[in-house]
Amino acid sequence: DEQAEIIKVLSVWDQALTSAERLLINRQTQKRALMKNILQPRHAEDWHLNGWKRRSLGDVCVIDRESLPSSTPGEFKFRYISLSDVGEHGISSRLAEYNYVEAPSRARRVVREGDILFSTVRPNLMGHSYITKEFSECVASTGFSTLTAKPGVDAHYIFQYLFSEDMKKQIDALVVGSSFPAIGSSEVEDLQLNLPNENMQQHISILLRNQDAQIQCLLDTVNLLY
Repeated sequence: DEQAEIIKVLSVWDQALTSAERLLINRQTQKRALMKNILQPRHAEDWHLNGWKRRSLGDVCVIDRESLPSSTPGEFKFRYISLSDVGEHGISSRLAEYNYVEAPSRARRVVREGDILFSTVRPNLMGHSYITKEFSECVASTGFSTLTAKPGVDAHYIFQYLFSEDMKKQIDALVVGSSFPAIGSSEVEDLQLNLPNENMQQHISILLRNQDAQIQCLLDTVNLLY
């Protein structure tokens, strides 16, 4: 009888896990479809309606705004964001801390709240991250480019666009066939995106961030069930 009770409990648990995984996949699929529809206006009148323009990242962002100079005092201490510290859940909360004199040679990109880390090493894996207050003043690897949105440009919109099908195709075209896929800052500057007026940028970024919050909630549920 006890075996039967255990089997019943585990069966319900398996069903809950399967349902949560299915909901997660559905939500991720819905977000991709939503991005495809709202980031690529289909008709000419739609482009004019909200001021859509085709712009380059170099037009709308300052690329690699701040780096540690060679004159940095050796005792200057900072938390370091390496390529491996950025994953599906954002930036690791357990960053290594270094003095400048002991830090890896690639520890140079100074990041501020609201900046975006764009992974230039294996960029097709989309290891990008938005810098929140928690990680402001950290120093990132030169395996990233930092994007700082210019006035009139919503940084959250830029960050969301980096994961669009349009951006994926452009990056794939740059790295396909490379033995070590990487792109330079000049190639980052030339990447194109569709940009509406600032109000529409904010509306779209809020919509997509709400989708992300729901996806994260489902992901947390799946992880708890495992």
